[in-house]
Amino acid sequence: MKRKRFSVEQITGILKQADQGTRIREIASAHVRFGYWRIFVTLRREGWDVGKDRFYRVYCEENLGLRRKRPWRHVSAVHREQRPSITRANEA
Repeated sequence: MKRKRFSVEQITGILKQADQGTRIREIASAHVRFGYWRIFVTLRREGWDVGKDRFYRVYCEENLGLRRKRPWRHVSAVHREQRPSITRANEA
């Protein structure tokens, strides 16, 4: 089986990608509701030279995606038991 050889540029790119991944995780943990675009802008302001396609790939590999829509109420919540009626004081 052949071993894959990497050039120096490829190795430095892989190391930069790993550093970007750790910094992306740090920003995402500090600002929980930031989406990928706001984290991308934050990285650019910090001086990271990163393209949006590579950044989005790293962001998805880190499993940092947010839900696009808020969840609907579950149907099971409608079918709960009725509360028993109160017959005397301090019963509830």
